[in-house]
Amino acid sequence: MYRMRNVHNNLPDAGCSQAGIKPAPPRIDKLCAIRNLQRETLRFEEQLKLLYGICLNEGMALCSLSQAGVLSSGELGELLDLTPSNTSKVLASLEQKGLIARALGSQDKRRMYFSLTDRGRTLLSKINDCEKIAFNG
Repeated sequence: MYRMRNVHNNLPDAGCSQAGIKPAPPRIDKLCAIRNLQRETLRFEEQLKLLYGICLNEGMALCSLSQAGVLSSGELGELLDLTPSNTSKVLASLEQKGLIARALGSQDKRRMYFSLTDRGRTLLSKINDCEKIAFNG
């Protein structure tokens, strides 16, 4: 008699549980990797807050501004995948800390553009040079 085999664990489809053979658990390597990455990211953010007083979204905003030079709030929100409300909160916090500056658009006076201040560049440099805050992922 021919039995179809399960392609996932190479055990026969029928008769496994009756024979006392348990099928192999599904592979969860990807989920475990994502879990580990999430844990490491949370640990990284805790250290970022403790050592430098900024959250991860603020750090990513500084990094994005460092690479782009100048961005509108909409552009930054798209880069960071943040809602307009969260983008505004991040920008307000960074501006209050003196890490970014805002300027009116030259062509469209309704648009605001953001860039790093010297203080923001210095902070990014300190974070990049710090060995206390390592990402082990």
